[in-house]
Amino acid sequence: MKKFFTAFSLVEMLITLGIMSVVMLITTLTLNTIVKTSAIAKYKTVTRHEIDFAIELMDRLLSDSNIADVFVFDTTEVRYYDPLLDKVVNDPGLSEEEIVDVY
Repeated sequence: MKKFFTAFSLVEMLITLGIMSVVMLITTLTLNTIVKTSAIAKYKTVTRHEIDFAIELMDRLLSDSNIADVFVFDTTEVRYYDPLLDKVVNDPGLSEEEIVDVY
């Protein structure tokens, strides 16, 4: 009595493993992209809520504040805006000690 065994050949197994590897690679990349996108969306939502909270808190504090509690400092003697340089520059006639004394 002869027994005949049927099985896959080595070539068929390599082709199957290659196809499964490509499918798993594509699936892994897709899931990785979905997780990153979800994390970014979550962080944007949390940031938006924190910004809304900060703006609401600032609005409440400003609406409840008294004008006598607001201090405005005149810094025109210490620094000025130079349109040619497009920045705020310190007055060259004052030293660092004099700038500190003004404040």
